[in-house]
Amino acid sequence: MPSDPDAQYSIISVSETDAGLEVTTQRKGISGFSYSKREFDCANRKVLFMGSSTSVADLENVKADDEATPWFKGSLARAISDVVCRDTVAAANQ
Repeated sequence: MPSDPDAQYSIISVSETDAGLEVTTQRKGISGFSYSKREFDCANRKVLFMGSSTSVADLENVKADDEATPWFKGSLARAISDVVCRDTVAAANQ
């Protein structure tokens, strides 16, 4: 990501929920590892940031943002959506 050029990001899990796709990512940076969880509404191009932590287990205890926001070009959410929403959006357009 341009705003975090030395970090490496990986998608470590994707699961379906009633609201969309729940995605857990790992960030490896100079300060170590961190994990984040987001919920993607692929049809409406929105993301709900559910929280971040230094361990996957601790993601269960984080507090989500109050509302989903649109993802925008150049953002980490957009980069993740390009991967996880690809099949969902393609199916909706058929």
